[in-house]
Amino acid sequence: MIEAITTDSGKEYNLSRLTVKDMIEFKSSLRYAKWHELNNIKEQFPPDMVEKQLDRLFEECSSQKVSEDDIESNAFALEGASYLLWLSLRKNHEKITKEECAEILTVGNLEGIIKKLMILSGMWQDEIAIKIKMLKDWEQKKKGKFYTVGADTAKSLISLGFAEEAAKKKTPLT
Repeated sequence: MIEAITTDSGKEYNLSRLTVKDMIEFKSSLRYAKWHELNNIKEQFPPDMVEKQLDRLFEECSSQKVSEDDIESNAFALEGASYLLWLSLRKNHEKITKEECAEILTVGNLEGIIKKLMILSGMWQDEIAIKIKMLKDWEQKKKGKFYTVGADTAKSLISLGFAEEAAKKKTPLT
């Protein structure tokens, strides 16, 4: 099954399923994100200070555990979504860069594209599974975890009858 996405400019890209290897790479990117951030700006600091910090951060990152919840929550974060999109698109579009993938994603399409990618990869079976996940997330919100949701999620929650409850709790559905 081929799943295509179309950018705002009309360019079409074919998504590929994410493999176990891709997910290991994504998990590693999450684990070492702090180290990569410092490594990318190391020219701005004295070399001896940077090397010590890089060594310390590498050790800290190496022992850090990345849970399934971390993977799932980062899949919908800006950097994580962009990285997952790149992992998928690079198979059919060999010259695509991470920066180009970041340009493809917008606030309006991020959630929909990542959902397509998750379903294509077998991480979510179908829309019913996605709605069950949204309901579980909503239950967490009711327990005091407060965060906003995307437009597609908000529409689904409203269609499932949660709009009135959301208004009572003043939970933003944006």
